[in-house]
Amino acid sequence: MKRLSFCFVVLWIVQSAQAWVPDLSFCAQEAAQKNASLKTYRTRYKVTAGNQSYQETLFFDRSSELFRIQVLGENGKELFVIRKPMSELGVLAKWMFDTSSARILRNTLGASDMQPDDVKKIPARLDRARGIVAWVYTLPKGGEMWLLKDAFAPFQYLFEKNGGSYEALLEDFSQKKTGYGFARTLSIYRSGELVVRGTLIDSGFDADVGLIKTSKPLRTEVSAPPEEGSALGLWLKIFR
Repeated sequence: MKRLSFCFVVLWIVQSAQAWVPDLSFCAQEAAQKNASLKTYRTRYKVTAGNQSYQETLFFDRSSELFRIQVLGENGKELFVIRKPMSELGVLAKWMFDTSSARILRNTLGASDMQPDDVKKIPARLDRARGIVAWVYTLPKGGEMWLLKDAFAPFQYLFEKNGGSYEALLEDFSQKKTGYGFARTLSIYRSGELVVRGTLIDSGFDADVGLIKTSKPLRTEVSAPPEEGSALGLWLKIFR
């Protein structure tokens, strides 16, 4: 009898948790509010693609909403620098840095004319993967966006590209003094096979604002860009 009662209690808890699922616009608003606490930031990742490895350093300044991304080769020589404004960020970077919920939504949905009622109709559920509970949204353009249940930060992004099925995964979140968690590992898989992975070397709040704000671009500026379709290029497109 006690076992039966316990089962009913568990079932009630699960049903209650699944009764309310926030629409994607609510999640975007929560993410935007959290992002506002981040003023300047620096991260350094080791990015590995096959037998090639790189070092990527990202500098971010909130006042100018500008990013500077430097990539070094295995010999420590600078390969290229990317400077971009907030409006040009990739889909997952939007969730990690942008303070505009409207921009986050537009970038995620791939549409600028969706009405609030349309956003609310996007299929959503509470699910679990790799031991993590997340809100899952089936996107109109295809694929799925997985957001951490309590932090509303991206955890997993499923998408199609050139006929292939890809999974962008953010793992091992570290809690910063801002209250926001950043992933130590950023990976992309194609049909279950690892394509490229970035592993955090270090991070801090000591971004060189003067270097970032030298001249604010209206569009993304790239010196000697990565090869079109390369694993490194895909990593930068999705995570940056």
